[in-house]
Amino acid sequence: MVSIPMSSSLSLLLHRGGGGRRGGKSGRDGGAFHLVVTLLSTLINNDEVASTAHSFLEANSGVDVCQKILQIWDSRLKPSTQVVLAVASEMKKLQKHKDHLRINLTKAEEEVIVLCDENILDKENAIFLILVGSIATIQQGAKS
Repeated sequence: MVSIPMSSSLSLLLHRGGGGRRGGKSGRDGGAFHLVVTLLSTLINNDEVASTAHSFLEANSGVDVCQKILQIWDSRLKPSTQVVLAVASEMKKLQKHKDHLRINLTKAEEEVIVLCDENILDKENAIFLILVGSIATIQQGAKS
């Protein structure tokens, strides 16, 4: 089973769908929630919110919370909750991308170290060959 860490406030937000009380938004909190959802919806393509959110839930259906949200998808899931899920999906994609970048960076750093070591060895080999050539020249001069 895949584990998605979820803060209690996010879990509560998804459960309530943004409303402070059932059936309505509570004054100040509802207004703030609406502003946050509006801000979050600017981060993703509005045409893809539902499909992105649903795909995220399906991909993580092994997680109990995602399974429960999938079960209520058609009947009670508010658009604001879909926006939050779509943003969570995008965040998960970015985390995977970041992990791949870190792995690639580590490999590149290791390759640089190897190349530097090879370059140092090449310089040492060149010095060694010059010294061997000098010794051979001196020995030939001594024989003549």
